[in-house]
Amino acid sequence: MATTEANTEINNEPCTCMSPDGLCCGKFLSTWVGIDETNGRFGEVSIRQCHYCKRQWLHYFVEYEHLSQSGRWYRGIIDDEIAQILTQENAAEILSNLEWHFYGGSYFFGKFGRSRGQIYVS
Repeated sequence: MATTEANTEINNEPCTCMSPDGLCCGKFLSTWVGIDETNGRFGEVSIRQCHYCKRQWLHYFVEYEHLSQSGRWYRGIIDDEIAQILTQENAAEILSNLEWHFYGGSYFFGKFGRSRGQIYVS
């Protein structure tokens, strides 16, 4: 699945949403998609739109309360076409098939970065 990546810049600088921690502190509008109950993982799925450049990001968060350091999130750019077919059940697959995505959380020892391919939510 392909993504579209807008070339929107602010004051000749890339938008802050293009960094792993760039959508913090209310700099986005969040639209709730639902809970992915596949294999009992209960992942929280939403679309976050950057207030500045208007990019849409698919955001997936999962945490297992019985396991320490299990919290993880993934975030990847999606276009309107993908947003229309997105469900909580297909969100992990969509993220795994994007050109790249950001990741972070306690599962990664508090670090975050950019990767591609399979996301680990189970």
